[in-house]
Amino acid sequence: MIRTTTSSDATAIRGVLAEAFVSDPMLRWIFPDDETRLDATAAWLGLFAERYARDGRVDAMGDDDGELAAVALWRMPDTAPPPPPSLPTISGLLAALIGKARADTIWKSLRAIATVTPTGRFAYLHLLAVRPTRQRQGLGRRVVEPGLAFADE
Repeated sequence: MIRTTTSSDATAIRGVLAEAFVSDPMLRWIFPDDETRLDATAAWLGLFAERYARDGRVDAMGDDDGELAAVALWRMPDTAPPPPPSLPTISGLLAALIGKARADTIWKSLRAIATVTPTGRFAYLHLLAVRPTRQRQGLGRRVVEPGLAFADE
């Protein structure tokens, strides 16, 4: 069953994101240490989860035992601008995890993406994550459907 989450779900969302993205090539580039990548990924992507649970839209799908299995983090059209960042900031945490010089390099690379972001009114699916043990079962498709329907309204 798909549900819209609240900020109290941030820890579970963080876990799904970390498990799903720990082997992602971009996250392997950002956090090259195999021994600490899962924790670093959980910490860093967890800040995005908290922000989207508070200010955006997070749709989640649980498995049979109630554990979150898939999440979709959205910025929807006409969403109010986010409030000023609270501590830790996304950029500050990244610098603490990998060092300021490396974080500056990462941010410079990621800012290049902003140059190709569409303008105007649009829904933005920031992160879609499915626990590795539940991938290839259609959960990703099913968890994005409510956000897509909402965005089309």
